[in-house]
Amino acid sequence: MRHAKLDEAHAAGVTMEGAVLDGASMARCNFEDSKLRPSSLLGAQMKGVNLENSNLAGVNLRVVNLRGSKLKNCSLKGACLAGADLEGCDLNGAELENTNLRGANLTDVNFEDITTALHMTHMT
Repeated sequence: MRHAKLDEAHAAGVTMEGAVLDGASMARCNFEDSKLRPSSLLGAQMKGVNLENSNLAGVNLRVVNLRGSKLKNCSLKGACLAGADLEGCDLNGAELENTNLRGANLTDVNFEDITTALHMTHMT
């Protein structure tokens, strides 16, 4: 499903294990309470997506546009968000253990109550 156009889809509670959605357009989708692992979303356009309470552990989110998205209480353990645009994202309560944030845009990100301390080695 590379480069799929799924904008504004309502897919709450979906399980997409092993999905390859590289370059997909998924703006304003609702993936609340979903399992998207281990999958690849390399370069996907996911602006304004709701991923609250979802499991994205180990997912490739390199250079993804998640600007303004809701990732509250989301598991991102071991996920790669290198070069991702996270400006204005809500990561309140997110699990970020071993998450690669190298080169990510973290402007105005809400890191309140994250479950793992951020280490600068994963962010520079």
